Amino acid sequence: MNRVQETDPVVRLNFFYQSRKVCPKCSGSIKENRVTEDCRRDGDAYGQHYYYCNACNWFTKFEWDEASSPYYFEIPELQTKARQQIEASQSSSTGN
Repeated sequence: MNRVQETDPVVRLNFFYQSRKVCPKCSGSIKENRVTEDCRRDGDAYGQHYYYCNACNWFTKFEWDEASSPYYFEIPELQTKARQQIEASQSSSTGN
């Protein structure tokens, strides 16, 4: 089964801030899998949270780190990318 990874930062952020239980592509149920990649000597672990839909094969993942603030450390970068994407879309639609 080939899954289709979501890369659009706006879609990923909307999914992250909502319930993470409904597929943004087909409204199917989302399954979740938390993977711990490793644990540091101080006991802090890190890894990825996978979210996937069996109905349409959509999936996304968020990296987490117990030693990071925020816990999902990639979210600030996603927010910046989403903001840039929205601004670019708005300026192209207004002809600026």
